[in-house]
Amino acid sequence: MARLNERGRNLIKWRAVRKAANANAAHRIIADALPPVLASVLLPDQLESIRQRMYQLPEPARPRLMKRETGLVRWAFACSVFFPLFLLLFHFFS
Repeated sequence: MARLNERGRNLIKWRAVRKAANANAAHRIIADALPPVLASVLLPDQLESIRQRMYQLPEPARPRLMKRETGLVRWAFACSVFFPLFLLLFHFFS
């Protein structure tokens, strides 16, 4: 679920850069998305280069759970339901 949340946040940031009112606003969004050490060493020309490349990218697909992630979610749900039930029945019949 954390990966789904991360992909959703990344899509929101991507859209925010594309819809920014001006280049400076887009530069701030890009810099905020980067680790602070990296953002501090990038020059405005480099941020502009990143912004322009982001405009050229097609819109990413809407984030969804991958097949392997849904399997993990199913196992977690099954264990959270059936394990307590097993313990209850074991205690009841012993």
